[in-house]
Amino acid sequence: MVDVKLHDIGEGMHEAEVLRFLVDTGESVETDAPLVEIQTDKMTAELTAPSKGVVSNIEANVGDVIEVGDTILKIDEPGEALNETPEPVASSKEPTPSFGESLQQKSPAPPWKLASPYTRKIARDNDVDMAQVGGTGPAGRVMDEDVYNYIKQATTPQMDTSHTTSSSNDTVTNTKQEPTAERQIREILPLTQTPSGIHTEEMDFTKLLKLEKEWGISLHSFIIKAAQVALKAYPSLNALIDEAEAKVHFASDCHISVTQPHMEPKVIPNVDQSSILNIEKPSSNGEHDRNYTFAIHHLENESDIGSISDEDPQTGMLFFSPVQEKAAVYHQEITVRSMADTTLLFDPRAVTGLTAIAFCRRLKQFIENPNLLTLELI
Repeated sequence: MVDVKLHDIGEGMHEAEVLRFLVDTGESVETDAPLVEIQTDKMTAELTAPSKGVVSNIEANVGDVIEVGDTILKIDEPGEALNETPEPVASSKEPTPSFGESLQQKSPAPPWKLASPYTRKIARDNDVDMAQVGGTGPAGRVMDEDVYNYIKQATTPQMDTSHTTSSSNDTVTNTKQEPTAERQIREILPLTQTPSGIHTEEMDFTKLLKLEKEWGISLHSFIIKAAQVALKAYPSLNALIDEAEAKVHFASDCHISVTQPHMEPKVIPNVDQSSILNIEKPSSNGEHDRNYTFAIHHLENESDIGSISDEDPQTGMLFFSPVQEKAAVYHQEITVRSMADTTLLFDPRAVTGLTAIAFCRRLKQFIENPNLLTLELI
């Protein structure tokens, strides 16, 4: 007999909650077959069978919080299972059911399907029975898109079918109608459920602060211009998302919204046509025009990020934390440098993670080596 226990799953997790069992008592399982789905504070995972056998006893219940080392269920190995009378044999001696009932008993829905924990979470959050979802992935694996397509089909109204009894002209007219707002929302359901992406880089502002004094330029003006130049290489961050049409509109111009502590938000229009020295002069004079394509927020403290709305249609926005003196390695020596965290909040429906990282690295080059930006502007 093999005890299936909650093993050490790492990341400091010592307990997990039993979400559901994928097998029943008396069921035969193969090696590595999914047995139970558990959830910790950081992830959802499936525990698999360590060996081939028959599930003899389930010792936990759905909803139980178990600790590392606790036994969840037990499996009788093939040699042990032969010494016991299997339960299915008794059922074969029962009276023969009707033809329709026998088909249902001989073709039960599979107890589990191949799917990642995140795909199962999508199905669970939307009350979808995974057994009803057809898998299009390798070996019949259920993909995220399969669950979303099932949700769309389940929520599509069946009102159009009632018009088949009317004349053919009416039917043609109905099929050519524009989709309703509700249907448009359903069509972008996979998009609206996608969370925001975040990437943070620590940047060295020492050289830039020195140039601010020597050249008499504004630190904020340099950051705005550096962001605009970096956006040219990554246009997906200088774009707007149309939720109604589920489309991404790339902007040909660059209008940046700037928020600074104790100041009204303002929009710098046509940043690509302005120099560093006069970049903040043509502003909206305190009026926050929402027709901007990118946003930069200078935070007085890190708690300010919670008060900024992320419901605007822009695909990206930057957050600059206050500059602090920190010990850092510079030219193989530990020195005190002016450091600040820069966080990019992006919409993964339009921007990939690699694009977000590449944009932040490019911006970091301009801030830590201001002369590079000068060369770009020549």
